[in-house]
Amino acid sequence: MDILKNNVYKPSMFNHFVNDPESGALILFNSYLGASSIMSVPQLKKDKIKKWLDNDCVYKEAVTDDSDFIKLSRMGYFVESLVNEKEQRDILLSKLRDDPTLRLVIHTSKACNFRCKYCYLHFKDEYTPEDNISLDVQEGIINFVRDNIQNFSAVHVDWFGGEPLLATNTIQYVSEKLIEICREAHKPYEAVITTNGYLLTPKNIDLLIKAKVRHFAITIDGIKEQHDSFRMLKNGSGTFDKIISNLLYIRDNVKTRTISISLRSNITVDAVELLNKYYEFYNKMFGEDSRFYLFVRPVKDLGGDSVAQISSSLFQKNQIDFSVVLDKLGGIVDRIKFDANFMDLNVGGIRCFANNKNRYTVGVDGMISKCDESIPEVGIGKLDKFGQMQLDTPKLNEWMKPSRVSEKCDECFYSCCCFMDPCPKSRVNSGQESCPSTYREIDSLILLYVKSYPIEVL
Repeated sequence: MDILKNNVYKPSMFNHFVNDPESGALILFNSYLGASSIMSVPQLKKDKIKKWLDNDCVYKEAVTDDSDFIKLSRMGYFVESLVNEKEQRDILLSKLRDDPTLRLVIHTSKACNFRCKYCYLHFKDEYTPEDNISLDVQEGIINFVRDNIQNFSAVHVDWFGGEPLLATNTIQYVSEKLIEICREAHKPYEAVITTNGYLLTPKNIDLLIKAKVRHFAITIDGIKEQHDSFRMLKNGSGTFDKIISNLLYIRDNVKTRTISISLRSNITVDAVELLNKYYEFYNKMFGEDSRFYLFVRPVKDLGGDSVAQISSSLFQKNQIDFSVVLDKLGGIVDRIKFDANFMDLNVGGIRCFANNKNRYTVGVDGMISKCDESIPEVGIGKLDKFGQMQLDTPKLNEWMKPSRVSEKCDECFYSCCCFMDPCPKSRVNSGQESCPSTYREIDSLILLYVKSYPIEVL
């Protein structure tokens, strides 16, 4: 307490608060601290705390004798008046950008077995093995890691596509080689996969677990009637039953607790009235298995011809905020949680990894990019079979520029979550400032978190 009394304090610039309409409490959040900072202020203390947080003034001994002020200060809601919080934020950003982990996003195939209505990519009607990553590129990846492993603290691989499981031989072969390289160098290795889940057969699940895949990101759009109307095979057949069968196999037969599975549902306006059925289904199927969690996002128009079929059902076309979905889910959330959504409440949780120094995407043809995508407009170079990256330095530098783009971003309370550059592709290709959509949904997301987990009460 004496330490507090001898200093002068101000409210943190990263503070945010929202009123809980159900309890009447004031819910506090600080983006520099992340989701762990979320706490509830009871109604009796609400006016006092809100008055403190609303002011830009500094506080001296008269306030620092207050036990609530002491607690909030020690949590980080008040900081010493001479602290430069923007510099602290920049230090955080630098640590994340300079992360010594090698992060490789590897596109194993440019083909897909689905024809989703909202997909902006165009796939050929016929899939051929030539659509998969070449052996030369596979050897290039292996050689690059072998030749440079001493420069990294760990290796993290994200298997991507198209549909990555159309090339399971690549995943098996490259994983075995990279795991061996990391073992010999005494460096940790892990992988994740982004898949539509249709080919997650028992055989492939076993292969992926042996390949040290620790996280599975699977898109399954709500309940059967929604999913099968949007995410079908090339021949138009539904895919819901097969994916659910694969997930139930994991639930009932894969005993390792080292994996996690996020189930992403892309929601349209028409699906809002089905949210109760949606949540009831997944809560019943997977609510007892903590390895599974949910992720909801709006279907967006990302370009391409297919999305025109459902344009009238998009949130932005109807001028409806996605907060309505989060608010409704907050009223029914039970066992299975929305942990993937809650990442947006953590430090750097919504930032793009593209401007990480040691992060590269490798396309099926060896094209190198910083973006998850592997398309010519984001390419910055080429990987040859000997493991040499031939990079276009000016293009690389564009992706690695400091992310601050405006005074608005610089002053924003949410800037520790998105680091003011949630989509470097938008900045590099169009020069446009990109503000994350979750900024508009932040109050609803915080309240959903409060309904999902126990939080501290002041």
